[in-house]
Amino acid sequence: MSTADERRDELVAAAVTDDLDDAERAELDALRASDPRVQAEIDELRAVSDRLGALAPGPGASAWRDDEPSPALAGAVLASTEGSGSARPSARPSARPSAPRRRLGMVAAAVALVAVGAGGALGVQQLVSDDTAEDDLAVQGPPGTLGAVEPVAFAADDDPADVDAALVAHTWGTEAVLDVEGLPPGQVYDVVFLDADGTEVSAGAFLGSAVEIHCSVNAAILREDVRVLRIQLPDGTVVRSAELPAVAT
Repeated sequence: MSTADERRDELVAAAVTDDLDDAERAELDALRASDPRVQAEIDELRAVSDRLGALAPGPGASAWRDDEPSPALAGAVLASTEGSGSARPSARPSARPSAPRRRLGMVAAAVALVAVGAGGALGVQQLVSDDTAEDDLAVQGPPGTLGAVEPVAFAADDDPADVDAALVAHTWGTEAVLDVEGLPPGQVYDVVFLDADGTEVSAGAFLGSAVEIHCSVNAAILREDVRVLRIQLPDGTVVRSAELPAVAT
């Protein structure tokens, strides 16, 4: 990204968080005059920030939820660490981020999620393009190979939106990496995995945007237990669905 592009993103992010001084405000006004898309981008990011803020816990509520892993996942994680010599922590860390820091983090996540070219922010991964040689992948192997990128083929759909996905198997669960363009801005989309019994396991959610989205979500379900990847509306309406190949055991 060029220095000019970086400065543009800095000004947009500062405008979203109302953190501009007089000089920066004048600089942003000049940028708005030269590029009408700047204000539209600020408005959209503010809307995303407001939506994320609404998801934050209210006063007195805990921002953390401690879920116990399934026996299969817990066993796999313990097996992967046997013999490593690492001491097991005696307790979970008690530190919790303050409310202002959580708010700042949510805004930063929103900016990184919908900004054009934000493929490297917050550890977001970009999908492997069609012209990328298979030999260029750091890890290769059949579905279920730890760390390997597994392309996902969604069922044919008349929806003109462009949605690409890939899976990455980990010892702690399964990651879905998404490139999305053309879904209605502001609409919430849930990403879920289905196991062999059809039980849904949530991997997270994202908002549709007027610009291309690059995001990564994950769930505590092993790749060998995942049968279907779905993108759906909160009411359960399926937007994209992909049957996944079985993992050889």
